[in-house]
Amino acid sequence: MVFSNILTIFFAVTQNWDLLTVMWIYWFQSVIIGFFNFLRIIKLKESCIEESKKSNGKHPIPIKVRKYIIAFFFLFHFGGFHFVYMIFLIIFQMEASDTDSS
Repeated sequence: MVFSNILTIFFAVTQNWDLLTVMWIYWFQSVIIGFFNFLRIIKLKESCIEESKKSNGKHPIPIKVRKYIIAFFFLFHFGGFHFVYMIFLIIFQMEASDTDSS
């Protein structure tokens, strides 16, 4: 991770990349990190998920089901954030293209 960031900065400086190019690279990097974290949550062992118990000693949702609920909750929020982030990058890219063509 650190090496890829240093490599990106190196190429950005030596190749005179614009800020949007670097932002797109970091957006893709963040999406990849999020994808692997989603998989990591799904692969969690049941012992890693805290067993909070109700008054009768049992939780109404089994641990295996809660693991998937947590994973998809993460995916929904992480994906939503990155979708909006992508929209902003696209808008900035279109504005930069309009400015370059004028």
